[in-house]
Parts: sequence; structure tokens; C-alpha cells
Amino acid sequence: MLRGEEGVKGMLTVADSYAIRSLEARGWSERRIAAELGIARKTVKQYVQAEGTAQYRQRRERAKPAIAPVRALIDQWLAEDAQAPRKQRHTAQRIWERLTSAPYHQQIASSTVRLYVQQARGQTQEAFVPLAFPYGHAPADWGDALDRAGRAAADGHFLCASARCQ
Repeated sequence: MLRGEEGVKGMLTVADSYAIRSLEARGWSERRIAAELGIARKTVKQYVQAEGTAQYRQRRERAKPAIAPVRALIDQWLAEDAQAPRKQRHTAQRIWERLTSAPYHQQIASSTVRLYVQQARGQTQEAFVPLAFPYGHAPADWGDALDRAGRAAADGHFLCASARCQ
């Protein structure tokens, strides 16, 4: 919402929040930042006090009318699967197929069933890449590349490694 920019009135972009934080880090007062960027002082204060980017917070859980009629049935099948051998357990696809065929004939999207089964099983996967390595260890990777150093191009293999220097 910087002066002179066209866009949605009343909405701050990520660049605006970065500008507020960088000007505050340079020692500018909240009043001066508000005047410079053309926004309210209260807004500047909120962005200065906030840590990181603003996050959307849902006040209450939304109703799920598509899955509500079959939630108990799916939970029952998943509870029974906990006792069954691993290869005989229901997949989300198989649960959806059972729900949409006889005797249930439910009209429900497979993605809705997949999401509910994933949440019910607690299968939210957390992914991260370690950025700190102990001494003696380094990130490395092999790869293939086309070498064009000379006149003729040739395929080659390479190792990319970075050492910790301190």
C-alpha cells in the first residue's frame, strides 16, 4: 500500500511489511514510517511488534458436511485396521471405493476422504533439511552433467561437496 502503487486498498504486501521492518531497524519512528508509506500509525505498530509474517488464525473449526455422515464409519474401519495385518489395511482409495458403492452409495470426493484419513491417522509429514553439520561431515551429492569445455560435448559425472570452514 505504498504511495503511488496501484492495488487492493487496505492490503499490505510482503514487501510493505519488509519495508516497515527495515525502516524501523534504521531507527525511523513509527510516525515517520507511517507518513512515508502512507499507512496508519496503528498498522505500523502492529507490524513492528509482530514476529515474522502475519498468520491467519481460524477462530473455530469449519463444519465438514461432506464427511460428517460417514465419519463414524471411517473411524470404525480405521480402528479395525489397527488390529489387521499391514497388507490387509484399508487405503484411503479403498475406503472411498467402499463408500461410493453398495450399500452406502455416498456422493463424496476422493480427495475429501484422503484428507480425512490422513488427518485421522495422524500422517502429517514434517520435512526439513539440516543446515548444520558436525565436523567431519559435509553435504555432498553426485550428478551428471554435459561438459562443454572443449569443442566436443561429453557427458560426465561430478561430485558437489561443501566443507565447513570455521
